[in-house]
Amino acid sequence: MVLPNLFDFATSELSQDAFLCWLVAQAGQDERPDLRNLGRAFIALLWRTARGERVSAEAVRLRTGPVKQFEHIDILFEAEIAGRPTTFVIEDKTDTSHHHNQLQRAVQEGAIDSH
Repeated sequence: MVLPNLFDFATSELSQDAFLCWLVAQAGQDERPDLRNLGRAFIALLWRTARGERVSAEAVRLRTGPVKQFEHIDILFEAEIAGRPTTFVIEDKTDTSHHHNQLQRAVQEGAIDSH
């Protein structure tokens, strides 16, 4: 069985970025707890995928962002994960891969913190 993939529906990078920004932004909203919890769960999933550490959606707080196309970064936002401030960088790649040392350049240029 083939699982649904966002990138099959949102084939342009801008539509992917818009959806992901919308989803992350929900983590900072209190008006709709169901969507807030969905946004926080998504950020927790990103954390677990990147760090290998499980964290509950309740332990996630959106601090800033999301911001699209900041310093050549597709999506940038800051969250607090179990009390730890964390910067998230999302580069959505569909028909390409990492190139031109994007992450290293962002750190060197001061767009993101290296911690």
